[in-house]
Amino acid sequence: MHNEKELVDQCLKGNPKSQEALYKQYAPRMYGVCMRYARNTLEADDILQETWLKAITSLAKFEPRDVKFSAWLFAIARRKIEADPARPVYLRTVWGEGYLFSPRGT
Repeated sequence: MHNEKELVDQCLKGNPKSQEALYKQYAPRMYGVCMRYARNTLEADDILQETWLKAITSLAKFEPRDVKFSAWLFAIARRKIEADPARPVYLRTVWGEGYLFSPRGT
C-alpha cells in the first residue's frame, strides 16, 4: 500500500503512474461499496467510473489534513448515488433482503 498523501501530491503534479496506483489501491473497495447500492455490475461500474472521474478532476480541492483520501472518495460516491433520482438504490435489511428504493420515493 502506498502513502496516499504522496500519491495525491504526485497526481497533482501530473504523474499518471500515481493516478494508476491510487486507482489500484481504492477501486476494489469502492467497487464493493458501489455494488451494495447498485446490486448489478453495470450500475456499479458506472458509479465507480463517475466517482473516479469526479475525484481526479477535483483532486486539487482535496485537503489531506481534513480527511483521508478514502473517506473523501466514498463521500463522492455517496453524493453520486444520492444525486440521481433515476438511479435505483437497493437497501438491505438485517436479514440480507433487498428492497427497491428510489431516493425521491417514486
